[in-house]
Amino acid sequence: MLTASKQTTGLKPSALKTALLALAVSCSLSLTGCGEPLSDLDKKVLRAEKDLKRSQKELAKMKRRNPQLFVVDGRSEKQQIEMLIRSKDWKTVKSVYERLADLELDLGDYPADLEARLVEIVSAMPAAQLENNHLGYSFLATINPSHTIYQEKANTYKSKLMAQAEAAVSRLKTNHDKIEDIHWYHHPKEPTSTSVYFYIGKRPGGQPWLRLRGRYTSKHGWLFVNKITAWTDGETSGFLNGPFERRNTSRVWEWQDLTPSPSQVSTMRSLGHANESILRFEGENRNFDLTLTKQNKKGILEVLEAYEALQTFERYNSVEKQ
Repeated sequence: MLTASKQTTGLKPSALKTALLALAVSCSLSLTGCGEPLSDLDKKVLRAEKDLKRSQKELAKMKRRNPQLFVVDGRSEKQQIEMLIRSKDWKTVKSVYERLADLELDLGDYPADLEARLVEIVSAMPAAQLENNHLGYSFLATINPSHTIYQEKANTYKSKLMAQAEAAVSRLKTNHDKIEDIHWYHHPKEPTSTSVYFYIGKRPGGQPWLRLRGRYTSKHGWLFVNKITAWTDGETSGFLNGPFERRNTSRVWEWQDLTPSPSQVSTMRSLGHANESILRFEGENRNFDLTLTKQNKKGILEVLEAYEALQTFERYNSVEKQ
């Protein structure tokens, strides 16, 4: 936590005051001896000294009005730590604790008490929550580095997390657009007819992005789709709205290809998990209903898992580069 004195003035008053006074006295003696008027530099020095005195007075007033702002005792950091522990934001809480440690305060029993509480919380987390376990034990290792079992557990969970992510990505097939330098990830059983599905794009060193495509195709003429509605185990939700692109070859093609919103990702996840999932392609004069197969639903969830795995890789790679 920065002190208010540094935030307010940006100066180190004692050092600057000493330097300015020395310079002013030196210039004054020199000029007085010569009987010459003050130069522009002398005037600037005197103005700086006046500004310094004015800033010191303002700082003194602030200290009288808000003395708590000038106390560095770690209370703010401790409050943040408690809040972040309640929300299980392990990544952020670790950085806040490191900031608290950097203050070099006498924390007394606080680290030991915090460690005892965290051991109960972290050890109770389901083993399947690989990233949360890794971050939780990493935080414990920061609090008490001498207890090496914390770092060992953190490393074990990280290894499992990376292996799981690698397996998720390896399920997809990839192709490389050399001109754009984009790697595209598609499910090996991606639908080629009417359906909805995800695919992923990623540039080297960058974050992956998710794409959603909803498509109607037929040999029997245009549907002129303007909307797709999703039905999952009795729940109906608007999903994709027009305009749709269209192309005609030996069959008609109508589609949307976009970056999905959080609500659209949620709907797709529901389609993947539901016992029964139906899509209604609504046209100008008629509708077309499609019941998703088990393979359709599996493909949706596996591409989502791979997308999250690619995010995990980038998240951990960025941390290691810091």
